[in-house]
Amino acid sequence: MSKSTQAHTENGLALYRRLLSYVWPYKFVFIIAVIAMMFLAATSTGFAALMKPLVDGGFVNRDLEVIKLLPLMILGLFILRALSSLTADYSVGWIGRRVIYTLRKAMFMHMVQLPSTFYDTNPSSVVSAKLIFDVEQIARATTVSLFVLIKDGFTVILMLLWMAYLNWKLTLIVLLITPVVVFCIRLMTSRLRRASKNIQTAVGNISRISLEAAEGHRVVKAYNAQEVEVENFTRANQSNLKQNMRRIATSAIGVAIIQLLAGVGIAVAIYLLLQPGEASAGSFASYITAMMWVLNPAKRLAKVNESIQTGLAAADSAFHLLDTAAEPDNGTETLEQVRGRIEYKNVEFNYQGHENKVLHDMSFAIEPGQTMALVGVLGSGKSTIANLLLRYYPLSSGVITLD
Repeated sequence: MSKSTQAHTENGLALYRRLLSYVWPYKFVFIIAVIAMMFLAATSTGFAALMKPLVDGGFVNRDLEVIKLLPLMILGLFILRALSSLTADYSVGWIGRRVIYTLRKAMFMHMVQLPSTFYDTNPSSVVSAKLIFDVEQIARATTVSLFVLIKDGFTVILMLLWMAYLNWKLTLIVLLITPVVVFCIRLMTSRLRRASKNIQTAVGNISRISLEAAEGHRVVKAYNAQEVEVENFTRANQSNLKQNMRRIATSAIGVAIIQLLAGVGIAVAIYLLLQPGEASAGSFASYITAMMWVLNPAKRLAKVNESIQTGLAAADSAFHLLDTAAEPDNGTETLEQVRGRIEYKNVEFNYQGHENKVLHDMSFAIEPGQTMALVGVLGSGKSTIANLLLRYYPLSSGVITLD
């Protein structure tokens, strides 16, 4: 494994561990969901296992005990499967919505504490997209995708164990395709993560451009700039389309390759099982049923990587916001009697990331009851003077005093 790939994997694991910390408070519901999914996986294997006595005892030997008992066993499996599915689905939804609630609340509480310099470089529409769009993607990665891994993972494992019980040599041959499948999934992972990050950026740009055009519709009309705005939006929209199609193509190609490999495995299994003396009719039916039942879980496991990588890209974006240092709280001072004299003494200021100073050694005083008008060209610092009074930005040097 290359150093870049290793760093990428470790970063993904660290992100996912952090995501799971939002699931941990609901660990008891999580355990209930996992148990329900284990029962779901067991019922799937149970149906495949019942094919052996059904064919050998019911159809070939016409055993009356088997004919009486098997319908009741199948009915019992369906009842257990229905109850397990209900419990698992509700538990996953319950946890998912609470993860969304908790994460959105944490992000919003942090947003209102961020300094003005953050919003100077991050448009409000992009921040809103993180709160609305990214959180939904994160929830899918922490709940739905995680439980697909658990449920379908258990199903595949139990099916393989049953297949090995029926014919362990053949099962080993079928498992030879596993390294190729793992390689395909690893190859898909980096491409999906990269495309997902680009989609987050594109969605933020679409949100920003549309919000600016809506809020500034009078300016757009005044300058007859409709075509310019449409071109800007089209570029962002095309970027979003391109990245989404890249993600879709990567996922579709990966799933198709995995299905093709599974088809090869099934063909080999059928050929070998049909050899004289290799398996009874019931064993053949049970083995092929188990192999066919593995296909859908394997397909979902291949596709779940797409949801996880999308969620991790969204998590990277959301956690970047949460990790941004909040504005320091320097406390407040209550003044019992205020005259209202404001004085700027040798004030200098430059915006973060800009070397040129907006204000140079500025000093003036506003007496109580006095009205002052700030006049100057665009960008000369009029708004900055007012913003500094309200402590939206820290001074580069100098002081502003009240009384």
